[in-house]
Amino acid sequence: AVVVGSRETTLAIFDIANPADPTFVGGLSRDELDSPRALAVDGDTAYVGTNSGLAIVDISNAASPAVVGSLETDERLDRVDAEGGLAFVLDRADSVFVVDVSDPANPAISSEVAADATPADLAVLAGQLYIVGDDPTLQIWRVDNPEDPQLIGSVSGQRNRRGPGIAIQSDIAYGSSSFGLGIFDVTDPSASVHMGHVLDTAPYTDVAVSGDVIWVVGPLGLTAARVVLP
Repeated sequence: AVVVGSRETTLAIFDIANPADPTFVGGLSRDELDSPRALAVDGDTAYVGTNSGLAIVDISNAASPAVVGSLETDERLDRVDAEGGLAFVLDRADSVFVVDVSDPANPAISSEVAADATPADLAVLAGQLYIVGDDPTLQIWRVDNPEDPQLIGSVSGQRNRRGPGIAIQSDIAYGSSSFGLGIFDVTDPSASVHMGHVLDTAPYTDVAVSGDVIWVVGPLGLTAARVVLP
């Protein structure tokens, strides 16, 4: 497991073979990686959004991770995801960029995604970029050509506040917001459907999915739930 934070060790790698007793394996100090704000891991590489841009970290040797490349940006990066030699970043100015990271030592911006709404989080899966924001709530972009992202679908269904999050599993998207957890069927991106809300008793700021368990972060901490879809 890889985590980032603001203390002396700003990136830490843990062995979680025994979840009840995670063990620290290696990390980076503030001198090596300053002010991390967002993290994505793709294979043996970690992509870290910082106050000054994107840092690319080789974590193939967990005991000795190393920054192998960086990209300076005009604004801090608050969200990041990565897949297949591309990173997708959301900055403080609500701009979304596609970054070519196929050469980690020389990352370069390929394009800007012209999101219709104010974006708050993003996730990429199988060549499709999902952006959650205010209205439309969810936008889906095809990014197989990183220099020319194409909007292929959008759906409304909830107005998001307090820094929503998004998680994708197969053909279902989960969006956390101040109104609970929204569920979207994205089987056909051009005709995506807002299926409804669950856990609507509290605001949630982030979401993750693993198997049939949904994890959400809210004012009471971490909540786990199983959602049975029709």
